Amino acid sequence: MMWALAFLCTIVAAPQTTGGGPMVTEFMASNDHVLLDEDGEASDWIEIHNPGSAAVDLGGWFLTDDDLALNAWQIPAPMVLAPGEFMLVFASSKNRQIAGAELHTNFKLKSSGEYLALVQSDGVTISDEYAPEYPIQFTDISYGLAFVGGIVTTDETYFSSPTPGAANGGGGAVVMDVSYWPIEPTLADSILVTAEIAASPSAAIVSADLTWRVMYGAEVALAMRDDGIAPDLIASDGVWSAEIAAGVAQPGEMLRWFVHAQDAQSATVRAPLFLDPTNSPEYFGCMVADPTVVSDIPILHWFIEDDAVLWQGGGYASLWYQGLFYDNVENYRRGASSLWWTKPNLKFDFHSGHHFSWSDVEDEAEEININSTWSDKSFVRRILAQETYTDAGADVGACFPIRVELNGEFYSLAHFDQHMDKRWLNRNGLSETGALYKMENAFTSSTQGVDKKTREWEDNTDLQEVIDGVALTGNALTQYLFDNIDLPAVVNYLAATSVVHDNDHVAKNYFLYRDTEGDKEWRILGWDKDLTFGRNYTLVGQVLNDTIWADLDPYGHPFYGDQSHKKIDLLWNRFIDACYRDSRVQAMYLARLRSVMDLSLQSPLTPGAELKYEARLTELEASLADEAAADEIVWGVPRYGDRTMNFHLGLDQIDQDYLPRRRVHLYETYGGAGGLIPQAQPAVIVLSFGQVVTDPISGNSEEEFYEIVNGNAFAVDLTGWSLEGGIAFDFAPGTVLLPGHSVYVSPNPLAFRARLTGPSGGQGLFVVGSSLGKLTATEPLHLIDGDGFLSATTDGPALVVRGFQAGVTSEIVVAGASPNGPVVVAYSLTGAGPTSTPYGIVDLSMPILQIPMVNANAFGAVLLPVSVPTQVAGMDVWLQAYDAYAGAFTNALHLIVQP
Repeated sequence: MMWALAFLCTIVAAPQTTGGGPMVTEFMASNDHVLLDEDGEASDWIEIHNPGSAAVDLGGWFLTDDDLALNAWQIPAPMVLAPGEFMLVFASSKNRQIAGAELHTNFKLKSSGEYLALVQSDGVTISDEYAPEYPIQFTDISYGLAFVGGIVTTDETYFSSPTPGAANGGGGAVVMDVSYWPIEPTLADSILVTAEIAASPSAAIVSADLTWRVMYGAEVALAMRDDGIAPDLIASDGVWSAEIAAGVAQPGEMLRWFVHAQDAQSATVRAPLFLDPTNSPEYFGCMVADPTVVSDIPILHWFIEDDAVLWQGGGYASLWYQGLFYDNVENYRRGASSLWWTKPNLKFDFHSGHHFSWSDVEDEAEEININSTWSDKSFVRRILAQETYTDAGADVGACFPIRVELNGEFYSLAHFDQHMDKRWLNRNGLSETGALYKMENAFTSSTQGVDKKTREWEDNTDLQEVIDGVALTGNALTQYLFDNIDLPAVVNYLAATSVVHDNDHVAKNYFLYRDTEGDKEWRILGWDKDLTFGRNYTLVGQVLNDTIWADLDPYGHPFYGDQSHKKIDLLWNRFIDACYRDSRVQAMYLARLRSVMDLSLQSPLTPGAELKYEARLTELEASLADEAAADEIVWGVPRYGDRTMNFHLGLDQIDQDYLPRRRVHLYETYGGAGGLIPQAQPAVIVLSFGQVVTDPISGNSEEEFYEIVNGNAFAVDLTGWSLEGGIAFDFAPGTVLLPGHSVYVSPNPLAFRARLTGPSGGQGLFVVGSSLGKLTATEPLHLIDGDGFLSATTDGPALVVRGFQAGVTSEIVVAGASPNGPVVVAYSLTGAGPTSTPYGIVDLSMPILQIPMVNANAFGAVLLPVSVPTQVAGMDVWLQAYDAYAGAFTNALHLIVQP
């Protein structure tokens, strides 16, 4: 039974009472499809019942899943529950507390069992609890208190027919667990299936059956036993057993089963429950191992009774992947222009309670895309793109090659592409409570070509606001971008997208995300990366063509996608255009582009043995060769363009035709001296702290900030940099500090932008966050570069030496000195002192030698190049600097000159 409620807060049941206080009478900790919330999601739920004879106002009471935090979630007021009434609260973590509307706690229920309690408004008195924890829970089976004659009892039990918002029955038998052994049986193995069956309080289990079938053959019934006679182990322990004989299924075939039990009152129960024929598993199962199917890549075993249904709107399939079985999974062809490709893209949509486990460390997937390689004869472009985004630290979903077997036979070499949903967001550290829009327009409409994926209870007003915002010009555009856009994330996305040379992200294949309940900033998320690394959409061949554009503008230009560098069909993206129209954001992007180029693409001058993309192509060719050959046998070489271009020639096209030309185009055409793309930033960079406000006038500690100033003549990519000391903060990939500008680090960017004095929003300031910790006025703050060296400090002056090697130029850095003040660097070849001097005690031994005095810059930083003679290799050197204005010595260093 499916319950779908647009509004659910209190539900009236028969007004029979026991005189007790409010109780949690039923809850569900693994809701697949019994009850949907207002978002259409199957959230956990908790039922509260008033069995007393008087109304109770539950406003101000609490629900909790933690016995050490009884005030975890508060019920809003007023919330009057009349005698005999019930109310429901979704345990979804959505935290909605508006009286008269659907209620959601700030926690979810664990199906493995945990504490649950209803607590009175004092936050101490427990009205009802399941302690120390309720038992393990099962999908679409609720748990709670049995009712007899409409009156609640104190007997806890499971309910295979849940009744949210109404009186429970007396409970019933539940199949608590069905397991089998061995997990990956061979042809020679029999399969032992056991079922742990819990009887209802009033009737014992009298029989159980195991019904099994091979592939789509006839069902066979097999009696199970709980009498201690083999294959059963222990009599009357509630674990029923049966054994399926070896050899009934051949290698590569699936074997499926279900359990059916009956109690002394003739009530029956089935596992799997199979409550919904379109959204629940019908069988448990496994696949008999096929020793002839081996691969260097993961293998997905796909079973479907008739694959013709894929051409008729889809059907239902079973899957076996890495020792786990999934049954009755919705399965259909996916795509738009790709819908009628010979080798199709596939979609698998799993049941809410039975998601797909594809990784030991990632969230299980509700949907997966098994994407065709029909448009990419090299088979690897999506993989290279995903790895490039990953290396750049950009938001990206998982993508990897996968071998697909259909009904025991090779089907294809494809790509697993992670579906874009809340799990994709979680993977990238983004809140699933944010607004997520799938965009299939050029950022021109908030309604047409838009598919909202989250926060579906809201309209698209926020999207229209950002569309209007990026249409601004001049200073208004700058202020809007710096106050509303997650600039590091967007800059990083644009840079990585240019390096992979995505030709198809202008008017589709991207999402827009807003951290609605956090900093409220927007970012772009990439999707579907097959038209990359020179592949493109042409007016003649459209997606299916072999044309390579490595250096053809505007399609290869660094500003591709803006109004001046349109797609071949004349589309251009308004969001991208706004970023490139603003001179500051454009400069940030170009600096980050250079960093990602150096990281992945690499200069044309790079020795061939050190080229990363070429090395990766070699690895992929070796690991995919067998599957690519099998794929060609089944599907042939894709029938467009050069029909002799197989897997190996497709790789050669990237290696020999695309990458060399692309490097020249970006590094030389646009990256030469004085070019559009800047030169690589120096290895040693000195920045400075500006204002450090630890005690805001408002008294709101979240308005504190730490300003970092770039006094250099070049932009600095702060990717990999961090703040240490009284706070901790890691700069996000794509954070670029322009010359002569500042970045403000804040514990709360929203609070920073709301400041009433000093730097705040509406000023076009670059603010990033959120930093961790609270800095006091006496605590030091240190800026650490991507190599782990000090670049700036508030605890100055400080001495740092980089690259102290014979025969090269080393960099001596003094950070935190007096602005524009004289700084002396001295050294000793004899020891660490101490020695008394007119300036104080120094940690150097006589004789003390001095490097010519220099002046710090306007921000108190010194960067002093020093040539180290080759003949001093292996020598000990002690160094220390002196800030003459401040009369302060730096730390002393003892170094050995490296050969």
